Amino acid sequence: MRLWFFKAHTEEYQVKTEQAGYEPRFITVLDQKYTSDALIPLLQQGPSALGITGIIITSQRSVTTLSRANSVLTNQHRQAWQGIPLYIVGETTTSKLVQTLDQQLFFLPHQARPSITTTDYASQLADHLVQQQRQQQDTTPPHLLFLAGDKRREALPTRLCEAGYQLTEIQTYETCRHPDLAHQLDHQHPSSLGDDWSIFFSPSGVDYLLSLQPPPSNVWLTSTKIAAIGHTTATHLQSLGYQVHAIAAKPSIAHLLDAIVDYDQNRV
Repeated sequence: MRLWFFKAHTEEYQVKTEQAGYEPRFITVLDQKYTSDALIPLLQQGPSALGITGIIITSQRSVTTLSRANSVLTNQHRQAWQGIPLYIVGETTTSKLVQTLDQQLFFLPHQARPSITTTDYASQLADHLVQQQRQQQDTTPPHLLFLAGDKRREALPTRLCEAGYQLTEIQTYETCRHPDLAHQLDHQHPSSLGDDWSIFFSPSGVDYLLSLQPPPSNVWLTSTKIAAIGHTTATHLQSLGYQVHAIAAKPSIAHLLDAIVDYDQNRV
């Protein structure tokens, strides 16, 4: 039984899927264009000059842009950002940030480590920040730097602004369809038995798959079981009329496989 992951290949997904008894296949749907043009001058000014009291990072792609921006900063620029609180969506994003910028930017040697708050979902981060704002004694509105992509959802910034936060939003990347997507689909096909899985990781990934003309996507969405990495992607699939058979409790391969195995073992 094959699991068709509509994402780029990773060793972790490969190994854990095989350990669970499935055959992994990967179809890269999305590509990114990174831009640090707006971020670099902001980082050079420093948080004090801008009144920034924390940074929101919701994607590993923003970490890539931060790393690129860091390469042109001076040590004086980096020094200004020591101790800035970081608010992050996803353990994998936090791990990538800490590993990629080790001894750099927010993590200079011999300096106090920044406080890092990590949640599984953007809605949970919004809950945390709204509660934090309610407990603040300072009447000055907190000012957060919000690093986001071009297809970010409205829920997080809307809730924070309603709670009194000031946000400076910087677009750090743009998502686009992978140039080889149609070619990949032409050369791979799911089982005709209907026991394969198609697994999706974002609403934009679903939309880009469906946007191909002529559409080769029907077979993937009608002849396989469908799984989603989280409720946002699942809700989007359902709004398009597709049944979602498994949803990961948390956005990780372990929880994704748990949901798939549970369905396969307990379905009628």
